[in-house]
Amino acid sequence: MREIDFIPQWHTNSRRLRVRYRRQCVLIGCLVGGMVVGSLALGLSVAHGQEAVDRTSHTRQAYELIKQRHDQVRSQYTQLMDMRRTLDALDPGIRLAAVLAELTRLVPDRVMVAKLHVTAEPVSAPGARTKLVLTAGEGEDNSLLRQTEQFKVVVSGLAADPECVTRLVAALEESDYFCRASPGLLRNKTVGDRVVTEFEIACYLANSASTGKES
Repeated sequence: MREIDFIPQWHTNSRRLRVRYRRQCVLIGCLVGGMVVGSLALGLSVAHGQEAVDRTSHTRQAYELIKQRHDQVRSQYTQLMDMRRTLDALDPGIRLAAVLAELTRLVPDRVMVAKLHVTAEPVSAPGARTKLVLTAGEGEDNSLLRQTEQFKVVVSGLAADPECVTRLVAALEESDYFCRASPGLLRNKTVGDRVVTEFEIACYLANSASTGKES
């Protein structure tokens, strides 16, 4: 017995086309969805990569800043150590901490010290005082050192007015640590919206040779 198909051929072909069309639509939708997901994943990856680059850049900038500050602190430390060796060579009884403490005590409230410079100057006067050497030696000749240098201290900074500088000069002259204090620079300077006095005072450590004051 033969089966008789009452469905027209055009209807069967149309249904097949519709099924194929649906499959193609599904495939295209999956492809588009995959492209969208891939684009989102790529965008997130790029964003994370950019954040990593920014963090690396910020870290590098922070490292360069820390390195610059480290070099500045190291340079200042070297200068302070050189100053300490110079001051320690003056007399076993005077140390850098004591000199700085005395200077801090003498500076008035309205004076800011910006720089402290110590230099050694040769003594031309004969018969300079002798002092003990800090290192141990053999014999009397090695235990005594004829002092042939006097140490000049230059203090510079800013003051509220010239009267403050005058008080600082007088205080240095009256101190047992310093002598022969005299202003070498005194001029007005504008800082922000205020006019202050820029000064420079030269004096000598009292225990150095030919200073006229005994420690």
